[in-house]
Amino acid sequence: MQSRESSQVVTLPPMGPELSPEQINRKSQTHWVIMLGKNISNMMPWGLKSELGYREQRWTSFDRCVPYPLGNLTSTGVDRQAMGEIHQSGFSMSSSDVVTKELVKYAQEQAAELGESYAAEGLRVLTPLTGNDDRAMVQRIIQTVQPYAYQYHEMAYEFTDGAAQRIAASKLNPKEKEIAFAVAKVLLNGSQAALASGERQYEELITMMSDAQVGKPGISNPNEYHRWLCGQLGKEVPERVNRMQNNSSDSKAINLLAERALREETAFDELQAERKARKELEARLEKLEKGQAKAAS
Repeated sequence: MQSRESSQVVTLPPMGPELSPEQINRKSQTHWVIMLGKNISNMMPWGLKSELGYREQRWTSFDRCVPYPLGNLTSTGVDRQAMGEIHQSGFSMSSSDVVTKELVKYAQEQAAELGESYAAEGLRVLTPLTGNDDRAMVQRIIQTVQPYAYQYHEMAYEFTDGAAQRIAASKLNPKEKEIAFAVAKVLLNGSQAALASGERQYEELITMMSDAQVGKPGISNPNEYHRWLCGQLGKEVPERVNRMQNNSSDSKAINLLAERALREETAFDELQAERKARKELEARLEKLEKGQAKAAS
């Protein structure tokens, strides 16, 4: 008899628990998502980047400031467990005998996927609208809170004081007004992420232009996207500085580089300031909501 030296026990990997009916219902609820930053493309040269959609509709893009519903999507795929068992049995199969099964991509999973990919740029799941399939009601609430696709620099006001004024003047019923304030809070949070992302991209633009001015790899002139971004931030489009033109150009280039170094040193402070500003805005919105509720009682 051959002696055994190994003592490692072979175990199967975890397969995950079976979902309960309650879990399936929760994961299957309609989820609404909205992007406060730049548009998102869901297309690749060969087709959809990811299966995202609602009922029979597949979303090829997510335009900024537009709420999109997500629902369970079904597709047909290879039943890997069945095919594995057949393979282990030694049974020979042709390619046409592949066993398939219906696959479900739950609405909640789609929302989580988008959040993981784009939350830092301003995408948010509209949790106050989860499970709501009433398109007319969602439209009323969104049109009240966000009647226009606001620019980044407008959103802090429009999702606090502006939203509160529109909600108060609206014909929404009390329950809808409550939801509208909750939606405004989500939009405010997402808008601050979009603004912070935009500010970082603006700083990167200045860095690249500064590098080009001192002979390093960079860009000399802003492109179309940069011009759009500057408009969103309410900033002037930075002009190219020709360092060979005169001394004032040299000074300007040096100043840009100095500003870049200062920003790098104070990055942590800027992050703390962003968080503080966000909390202050959220507190203001909450105060406005309570003020309206008190006035209505």
